[in-house]
Amino acid sequence: MKKLILLFILFLSFKAFSQGNIHPCAASKINHFSTPHPNLKALADENDYDIKYVKLDVAMSNLNSNISGNVTTNAVVIANNMPRYVFELANAMIVDSILFNGQKLPFTIVGNTREVILPAALNKGTNFQSIIYYHGNGAVPGGGGLGAGITTTSSPSWGAQVSYTMSESYSAYLWWPCKQSLHDKIDSSDVYITVPKTCKAGSNGLLQSVTSVNTNQDKYYWKSRHMIDYYLISISVAPYVDYSFKQAISGTNDSVLVQNYIYSNPNTLPFFKNNIDATGPMIDFLSQEFGLYPYRDEKYGHCMAPLGGGMEHQTMSTIGSFNSLDVVVHELGHQWFGNNVTCSTWKDIWINEGFASYTEHLYQDQFNGAAAGRTQMDGVHQSVLSSQTGSVYVDDTTNENRIFDSRLSYDKGGAIIHTLRFLMNNDSIFFHTLRQFQQQYQNNVATGIDFKQVAEATSGLNLNDYMNQWYFGEGYPTFSASWNQVGNKVAVVISQTSSAPSITPLFKTDLELLLRTAQGDTTVRVYVDEVNDTIYFNCSRQINLANSIAFDPNQWILNNNGNIAYNSDLNVDAPFATNSNNIHPSIGYNLYPNPAFDRIQIQLPPNDCLIHTTIYNSNGQWISNNTTNVINIHSLPSGTYYLKTKTDKGVFTKCFIKQ
Repeated sequence: MKKLILLFILFLSFKAFSQGNIHPCAASKINHFSTPHPNLKALADENDYDIKYVKLDVAMSNLNSNISGNVTTNAVVIANNMPRYVFELANAMIVDSILFNGQKLPFTIVGNTREVILPAALNKGTNFQSIIYYHGNGAVPGGGGLGAGITTTSSPSWGAQVSYTMSESYSAYLWWPCKQSLHDKIDSSDVYITVPKTCKAGSNGLLQSVTSVNTNQDKYYWKSRHMIDYYLISISVAPYVDYSFKQAISGTNDSVLVQNYIYSNPNTLPFFKNNIDATGPMIDFLSQEFGLYPYRDEKYGHCMAPLGGGMEHQTMSTIGSFNSLDVVVHELGHQWFGNNVTCSTWKDIWINEGFASYTEHLYQDQFNGAAAGRTQMDGVHQSVLSSQTGSVYVDDTTNENRIFDSRLSYDKGGAIIHTLRFLMNNDSIFFHTLRQFQQQYQNNVATGIDFKQVAEATSGLNLNDYMNQWYFGEGYPTFSASWNQVGNKVAVVISQTSSAPSITPLFKTDLELLLRTAQGDTTVRVYVDEVNDTIYFNCSRQINLANSIAFDPNQWILNNNGNIAYNSDLNVDAPFATNSNNIHPSIGYNLYPNPAFDRIQIQLPPNDCLIHTTIYNSNGQWISNNTTNVINIHSLPSGTYYLKTKTDKGVFTKCFIKQ
């Protein structure tokens, strides 16, 4: 009976999340209070130095949110001179003393910053050390805000009393003296935590030692020699048991320690063990897709805490439960996207959350089959299409609800990566792009534009339209069509309306059309770049008059379906040159040589400027997009092809033969 009650509680907890339509990772990061921000002058002064090392040596308990101890910071001056030392710490925290280069110095409090006037300004390139002795309560000032600073609470399902930290995006200052700058990654860190002997303390890096302090307390020492952003440093304290194992990485001699701090309730580990064990194969899988797990010389693992969802603390995610393997793989995916490579600004949270969310689709597709992957992506699309506007690029970074918007940062962020995979039309290139991005920006920060440039270099695509429409733009298209077929010739007029026409009036994109016929379904790939775009292709099967054509059957693109209508008056003979308004003069347009073996060259009418070309085979299937007037066709099989050429004056369509 106890087990049934426990399962019912877990079900209610999960159901509450699913009904709220909030991604569990987002739920753990949205703080329900207005985070005070340091003044701009203080933040500017913080940029005078670059942090090289931090050491936290603190005491905590699982019974309250108090913290005491000291934080050492080693840094170097990067400004021309530094007359003052400024760091962030909540006003409610008490600073007992500050040692700067071994000298005790006075300080002033300015909002939630401390300012130390130095005896003499330090010159550029000077190394310095500060040690800040402090104590106080790390909970949200005034209470009422879970998921920020230090939270002390008990698990309703397992009875464990836990204290855990949460710092993303602006809350690290609530519990330790820090510099909250995404650009200043800390080169290395040590975390010492003194806790009651009844507890364990989990943190980043590799556990070096557990030493007895006195009859009541132990000190845990965690060491990390990887770069880390301020908000990824964490501590969790509770009555835990350590459940650890090793995971081999395919194709290498490497293995990863998977270390998990699980509630000491004897029922907890058996209940979750299978899903915890699944973390190992996930690490191996993502190491193949994204590049080797970046912290394999330290560990990966989890600390349980009573929160909804999880938080990707570097090498040791904080997690509420292991019920959802989507949550488990999401936080693991962050170790690459978010930790190894971090968003350069909170506007670009896509680098963190979009890619971690897409990891959920990759997991489902790989481990549970294509149908499960499709179901996962269907749910993502349904979420995004529930509202007509909104950008992946964050417009208000003072609002954590906006930064961690489930529909935009998570679901749309993941969906447009799926679209990019479709545009590349080559999984080898797509995953090479992800690995190249990880390698190029490892231990660094990046923007969406940085990723675009890597993707363009690896794929050869021009992704301006993709970024402007899906990343910076808003909304989605609704496609409608009228069509006709005479013999083997098919013409389809594809029309689109945008859900946010004042912001993104047109979506230029590759698009799949599912043609339903009595002989079976077939799919053609086309490229649309006009509000009303006419596509011509051949189809040897007769398309059904009813239930005839469907857009995007494999759910690659965020879109809605409009009306599909058969129109027997539609001309199926592709004109030599067309645009949306009139017949384009054909004089001066040609392809040569034709037939061709290695390449074809486009001759344009006088004063025409080439925009792009698209090659289709004789069945109307998309082959490639190009942006130059000389096109390499050496790799194409022999046969008949169509080249659609768009210029600033109109559109040409012409047949050519590959020998």
